Formats: sequence, C-alpha cells, structure tokens
Amino acid sequence: MSLGIAVVTTIFAIDAFRAAPIAKPTGAETLDGMLGNGSVYLRYEDNQGLSRLGVVELDGSGLRDAFQGGPAVQYEQISFSPDGMRLAYINTWEADQGIYVANADGSQAMKITDHVNDSWPNWSPDGTKIAFVGTRFDASLGFCHPGVYADCLTDIYAMNADGSEITDVTGDPGWEFDPVWSPDGTRIAFASTPDVAGLTAITVMNADGSDRMTLSSSNGGSDFDPDWSPDGTQIIFGGIHYENWGLFEVRPDGTDERTLLFDVGTYAVEPVWSPDGSLIAFGGNVDNYGEPEAVYTMKPDGSGITKLADLPDRWSIREIAWGPTPTLVSTASVTETFDVGLQGQASGLTYGFGSIWVDGFEDPTGLGQVIRLDPETGDEQADISIGSVAPGWEVGGGGIAVGEGSVWVVGTEQVPGASPGVFDGLDTVLVRIDPSTNHVVDRVVLGGKVAADIAIDVNGVWVLFGGDDDEMLVARIDPATDQVVATIPLDYAFGHYVFAIDGSILAFTNETTDVIGNSVLNFIDPITNTITRSIPQDEYVWPAVGDGSVWISSGPSIMRLDPSSGEVVETWQVRSTGDALAVGAGGVWFLGADGRTISRWNPTVHAVDVSVDPPSATTPNVLLASADSVWVLNFEGSVTLVRVT
Repeated sequence: MSLGIAVVTTIFAIDAFRAAPIAKPTGAETLDGMLGNGSVYLRYEDNQGLSRLGVVELDGSGLRDAFQGGPAVQYEQISFSPDGMRLAYINTWEADQGIYVANADGSQAMKITDHVNDSWPNWSPDGTKIAFVGTRFDASLGFCHPGVYADCLTDIYAMNADGSEITDVTGDPGWEFDPVWSPDGTRIAFASTPDVAGLTAITVMNADGSDRMTLSSSNGGSDFDPDWSPDGTQIIFGGIHYENWGLFEVRPDGTDERTLLFDVGTYAVEPVWSPDGSLIAFGGNVDNYGEPEAVYTMKPDGSGITKLADLPDRWSIREIAWGPTPTLVSTASVTETFDVGLQGQASGLTYGFGSIWVDGFEDPTGLGQVIRLDPETGDEQADISIGSVAPGWEVGGGGIAVGEGSVWVVGTEQVPGASPGVFDGLDTVLVRIDPSTNHVVDRVVLGGKVAADIAIDVNGVWVLFGGDDDEMLVARIDPATDQVVATIPLDYAFGHYVFAIDGSILAFTNETTDVIGNSVLNFIDPITNTITRSIPQDEYVWPAVGDGSVWISSGPSIMRLDPSSGEVVETWQVRSTGDALAVGAGGVWFLGADGRTISRWNPTVHAVDVSVDPPSATTPNVLLASADSVWVLNFEGSVTLVRVT
C-alpha cells in the first residue's frame, strides 16, 4: 500500500519546458553570457489539492508564479516542441479532457485527441511526433488518471503532431506512463509494470515499440520519473527503495545503475537534467523529512547540492521541469535611415492604416506637420499641415495615435490675441485626420496649456494635457461627435503618458515640487470617468504597454507591472537612459545607458539578447516596435528602420 501511494504522489511529471536551443545568430549583435541554463519550473500542491505553477532561477532570487493569472493549474503535463514555438498539454477540466497543441503563449489552442484518458504528451526531437499515454486498448474504460488508479492500465501511443495517424506502440495490458524521447529520437524511456500488483521500473524501447528492455532494478520498491541526459548517455530517475525515497541513474543499456541521493530522512523526487547537462534539479527535503519542501540542484555525480528556493509550509512538489537554454533568438540590423521632411522638431511616431506617421513642427514658424511614410521603403506618402497646432514634446513620442478610423494628434497653439511666448496664452487642441484623404477633418479645443498624449479604446479618445490651474487633466472625447464628454482632474501638475489596457485608462503623472519627481500611476475607470486608485512608483519611470503588461524603465532597471493592480510582477537590472521604451518585435526595446545603442530586453530568457548601433549622424529619441521591425525617430528629423529576424 505504501508503494502504491508513493507512485500516486509522483507521476504528474512535466517533462516539458524543454525547447531545443535556437540556432545562434551569426551577426555581431550577439551578446556574451547568454549560454547559461534557463529557469526551473515546478508545480506544487497544498494538502487541499490547490495547485500552483512556479519558477525559480539559478541566482537564488526565490520562488515566483510562472505565469500571470490565478493560481489554479487547469493544464498539466506541458511539453514544448523542440523549436519552442508550440506546446502540448492535457486539459484537466472534465468537459475538455484530451491533448491540446497551442502556440507557446497558449494562443490558438487546438484539441488533437479526445479520449478522456489521453495524457503525458511528449514531443519527438524533430517536432513531427508526439508520444502519449492512453487506454484506447479498452474503449469501455471510464475516466481514470493514468498511473493513479489500479484499474487504469495503459499503453504508450505515438501520433503526428497534428493528432493524426495514432499508433499503439506498446500494445499490451501493462501499466505504462511518462514516456520520454531519447535526444536522438530513436528510443523512448518510460515507467512501467506488467500488472497492477507489480513494482514499477524504468523501461526503454525503440520508438516503434521493439526491443523493449527493463533498465532499473526497482531494488526494494519502485522506480519512476525517467529523464534522459542531453547527451543520451544516462537516464536519471526517482525511486522508493526499502521505503525511502532517492534519486538514481542508469545507462540506456541497463548497466551501471547507481545511487545519486539516498538516505534515511531524505525525500527526493522529480529529477530533471539541466538543458546543458551540467546540473540536475529535484524537489523534496535533504536530510530532514519533516521540513518544508524545497527545490534543489546538484551536480550529475550527486555532489554540490544547492537549495534554490523553499516552498510554503504544507505544500508539496508534484512536477519539476527545466526551461530551455536559449542562445540568442534574433539579430537586428539597421536597414535604412531617411529624412522625414520636417523642417523643425520631429516629436511623435506611431503606426496604423499601413503607414508610419510622424508629427512635429516647422522651425521657425511653429506650424504643425504630420508626415505619412511607407513602412517598407520610407517613401513619403503625404505631408499634412495641421496649422498652428504644434504637437507634443521634444522627448518621448507622445501626442499621436490611431484608432476609430482616424489619426489623432494633440498639440498646443497660441490663443488669438495672446502675447507671443506667453505660457498662459496657449490652448491644447486635438486634431483629427482622415487617413483615406490625408486631410484634417476636425479640431477639438480642450483649453489648458500643455499637450501630452493620446490613448484610444472602445469608450472614446482619451487626451492627457496640462490645465490652466497647474494640474494635469484627462479629457474623454466621443469619436462619433468629437465632443468632450468628461474631464478628469489628476493630482499633479506634470504628466506625459496615457494608455488604454485591460479595461482601464492608465495615466502616468509625476510628483512636483521644485523639480519633476517620482512617477505616479493613476487608474481611471472608463465607465464612471473617475480615478479608482493612484500608485506612487518611488522613482521617475518611463512607461510602455504591450504583451498584456505595463512596462516601466527607471534607468537602472526594467519592471513589468500587472495592468489590473499596478503591482510590480518582475524586476530586472537593465541599464538604459530611462526615457524611451517600446514593446514588440520579440521584447522590450530601450536606449542603452550611452543614449545611442538600441537594445532588446527579452523577458523569456531574462536577458538583453539583441543590440544594434544607429548611424553615427543620428541621435535616437523615440522608439516604435512592430512585429518584426523597430522604428527610431531621431532628434534630427530622420527615421531609422531596424529589421529584426
């Protein structure tokens, strides 16, 4: 009975999160130090069955949630395709049981099997096949979790990655689970027993089911959770021998079985190799069975045991998987730099209606301009005058946006009759441009004296600007009538950015005394037009929105914020100028501390993985990222196109 319970608690292994390393680029933009191992993932569970998916790093930074969202784990046994672009998993919801394939971010999920007991998907190294466990030999068998209930005898199957051509590989009434392909794709290791009363052992067979051979001894108990070393020379596994838990290793031909970690009082489970084969991660307790569980690493010979993170009290590790070791995913290169035709200061940059849009003003007249560019060639498609409205800021790119079938530009103009150069003699004006004709179709005078930024959502056009009473305001404009339907006062006299994300309007302002101080994130309810909360940032930050998150840069660091709560989810030490940020083309783009180098922070690999130098005659100011390009607006009134591959 103790052996049966022991197996139940350990078989939910995710032998996943193992995307094959992506080919290292040949360009000069590669960055040294990118060859370390990735993150260690784990699923852990409390004594009430609540399940969480966490991640720890080798730097000892502690345990955090692996993915944004609630703690419940609906998907189990996740396995990444070798290229890291797709994943396979099982859905544990009763109405949705089966194996699914989706993009690596979980989008475009497709159910590829529909048998209630299909489980343990594992990609072949070439990405064309998926091995899995099921009970198709007995179609009358109701739901059971393979490997848990004694009546759930299973087979190992293989299918194409789209779910077609399912083949029963083992074809026997034994109990088999947790298949893992060898690195060369020729064999499959798994745990098995010939009947429900037998002891489980590590077994290996050819990928077609032939030449099946038992490898492990199951000495005094059971063996389970196999994992191939990256070079294919060893298989590590967990086991219960004489009612004690341990970690063991054997060669794929069944020779040289040896103990790596085994002692009275030690509880060790779920061993997995690091992607480079230099370490083994596992969970449990070392030397003290009664202590809270933890995640550890050790060297392949069992030495050098290091604790990475403790679990909360009364939580137990159920699965561990080690993330891939990306080398570098992309390269970037300057394709072209071209003059946008502005005779003065270029201010803002955005993309929409198949074009790049740049706003600014002429010198010395101060008349506003919007230049429309072909995103492939940089050719000018239109030069649109917006009259006496001078857009935006000198720095940052606020003040131009696309949406509701129009291009919107916010700027300031001299109030008729006011003395030239008088700050109080200015009005904030919102200009609407029809992209089908490239003509100004309306002007909305907002008052105030400082134009800042625009955001657009289903509720309207939102403009951040400075009012006449030294306070920042957010105006909501109905695009159907171009009328102001609400004006929301903010508590501070300076602000730069406004965003629409996750059903809220986010306005960044700054504390002001004698100088512009720390940033404040203000949440506005777009239904009631009221501020719901304001969150001080404790430093001056530069924000951007993308990939479902809010990103901020302070100069020494880049942080990701939860768009619903405003809380900091992750922080990385990344040095930048702190005054330009864009999200897209595979990550978060920023200007390096030198004010010139254009770099990408890749949150997937937790590193700066692409950097490129702009032309020497330019001074980068504003960044705009699309799917595969970064557009850089320079102080000199030129635009540099950076292609990302």
